[in-house]
Order: sequence, then C-alpha cells, then structure tokens
Amino acid sequence: MIRQIIISTICVLFAYAVAAQQTVGLFLNEPQTAEGYTLFIGGGTDSYLIDNCGYLVHHWEGEFPAGATIYLLENGNLLRTLRTGTNTGFNGGGIGGGMEIRSWDNKLIWQYFYEEKFSFHQHHDIEMLPNGNILVLAWEYRSLQEAIDAGMPSPDSWYQSTRVIELEPVGTDAVNEIWQWSMWDHLIQDVDPALTNYGIVADHPELIDFRSGNHGGIGFAGIDWMHCNAIEYIPEFDLIMLSALNNSEIYVIDHSTTTAEAAGHEGGNYNKGGDILYRYGNPRMYDQGEFSDQIFYGQHDVSWIPPDYPEGGGTFMVFNNGSDEELFAWTPPMDADGNFEYQANTAFGPDEPDWTFNSDATSNIGCSSRRLWNGNTLYCDARSGLMKEVTIDKEEVWFYQNPVGDQGP
Repeated sequence: MIRQIIISTICVLFAYAVAAQQTVGLFLNEPQTAEGYTLFIGGGTDSYLIDNCGYLVHHWEGEFPAGATIYLLENGNLLRTLRTGTNTGFNGGGIGGGMEIRSWDNKLIWQYFYEEKFSFHQHHDIEMLPNGNILVLAWEYRSLQEAIDAGMPSPDSWYQSTRVIELEPVGTDAVNEIWQWSMWDHLIQDVDPALTNYGIVADHPELIDFRSGNHGGIGFAGIDWMHCNAIEYIPEFDLIMLSALNNSEIYVIDHSTTTAEAAGHEGGNYNKGGDILYRYGNPRMYDQGEFSDQIFYGQHDVSWIPPDYPEGGGTFMVFNNGSDEELFAWTPPMDADGNFEYQANTAFGPDEPDWTFNSDATSNIGCSSRRLWNGNTLYCDARSGLMKEVTIDKEEVWFYQNPVGDQGP
C-alpha cells in the first residue's frame, strides 16, 4: 500500500549534536501509524522513499535541483518539479521552470520546461489529473501599461500574475496545451470608473481586487502580487483549488470550462466561467470583513480530503504557516453537486474549523499536511526537515527527521 505522500521538504538545516545523541532519522513509530511509505526531497537533486521504520526503500537520482513538489504516481513513476535556473525575468519563492517523469528504475520518461523570458514561468506546484494530463501553476507577465489599465493604483512595475495551464505530455519532451485559465481575466477595482473592470468589490466576491495583495495579505506583495503556492484538483466535481499566500486565501475555480469560457463569466458545469466559485481565509480581500476576521496567514498546501476517508472526508485542509504553524481543516458550504452556498454581502463560510492542530514546525514558508486514509494527518516542516504523523485526537504516532541536506544524506 502506498502511503499518502508528503511534499515540499525543500531544504534541511540541523546543528551539530553531542556524541551519541540521535539527531536524524526515525524517532517514533507507533502501531497507530498508517502503513505505507513516505516520499520526500532534500535540498539537492535526488528523491527518497522510506518505510515507516525509516529504512530507504527507493532512491531516484536527478539532473536538476528539485522544485517545490514531488509525487509518486499510481504506476510507480515519479513526477517532480525542477529548478532550471533559467533567467526568464521572473523571481520569487518556489521558482521552478520545469517538470519531469521518471520510471521506478530512474529512466527519464518525459521532461518539459514551461518557461519563457518575460512571458511565463512554472513555479511551486503541479497536479497530475486522472487522464494523465498535468495542471501547471505558473506566473505570467503583465506589463506596466496592463497594470494601469487594470486599475492598480500608482503601479511602477510590470507584474507576475497567476496562470493555470493543462498540459498533455507528448513523447519525451513535448506537450499539447489543452486548457488555460488566467487570474487576469477575473479582476475588479473600485478606483477608476473609466476602466472596464470597475465595480463594487463587496458585491463581486467572484472577482479578485487587484489591490488586494497590497492591502490585507501578509504584508509583502510587489510584482508577485498574489504569490499562489499550491494547486489541487477535486476529481469528484472537476474543480481546482489554489492557495494565494499574499492574500491569505484559497480559491476554487471550475475546470469543466473551455479555455474561452475560463476567460469569461459564463459556461462550465456551474455556469460561472472562470470566476471564483468559493474563497476562504481572509474576507477583507473582498470587503466582507475586518482584520479580526482573517483566518489564514501565508498558508501553503491546500488539499482536498477524499470523501471516503474516515475523518474529514469531503472537506479541505491547509497548512496555516502564520498562525502557529497550524493545520486547519474545514467543511466548505458545498452541496452534493459541488455548488457552493453563498449569501450576498457576507463572508464565505464556515465560521469555525472542523479540526486544528498547532504543530511544532517553525517554518514561515513551505510546509505541507495531508490527511491519510486511516484518519491520521501527516505533515512536514519545509526548513527543518521534520516529518510527523498525528491522530485525529492529536496524538503523535510517527516522527522522522530528514537526514538529507543539499550535499546529500
């Protein structure tokens, strides 16, 4: 049985210890631990699969430094992002540029670079779809004039906006572009009535206020004004979730649209085109709350808990970095058909989480958490390399310290 993978272990730093004192490896493995294997990356080019006893089960060697995420596929192949090091003008945490698929015996099956100078650049996360296509989270270039025309007050630079692209791998190094969605098509501003996207922000929670990255997130925006850091697919409803760090929000959009519909406000299973169907974490981003109503603070790794899981099935979870490195699970107001309930002039619910856990992680960047099929939750600290599993009652049952640094194990 393959254990739910843990992602985003980017780099490992640990101090020298006194002689005979254990500093890395397995510290705890209780009977309640979910059976299976854990996949992780260190700070270098290689990937590692261990069992619950901490023994190395498999090892893949890589050519490029690892990106921010890595997945073990159902057929045993490895899907991972790459840090290509190409200067395309884009910059920011989680920068990648490429992705690849390797077989169990480390044969390179497919490799593709999604990057072009001052045009687009893959970053942070990717997601394998059930049909074998790959959703790619990317930055896209928007000029200073485009920013002015979109209503950004006093812009002084170009911007890195958010794009989601669906790619079909072809051969060993090519793709077919299947579908695309751009955040830029779903903006609103209340600064200049002469611009086409002018409106009352509070009346349009389905749109993103262009100013929002500067007036209510976690305090830094700049050209990477949204800084989305995770993408997740919900196969039951053909929906996509995004995590926007600078706004401290997660968004849900419709994947059933055509590319043309995704650029508009109609079409798809929910007849809302590419507009935001649901958002959560910081209602002041759409003028429906105050600072005291903010829930998320620079969160990472939003995930969908499968409906057949015994704890929290059919709900969402996120690693809420800026709130005591809190694991936060909640039930969205969703009906059996995937429609989200919303009452005008209010914030999206719920008011309270289903489950929280204040972890002992210390990173304000990266980190991830995943609910497992036995009801436990696995999480990692991106900077320290700490990986732990806890029960729904918050009992620690597994603890492993990543022994791999940027120079190897």
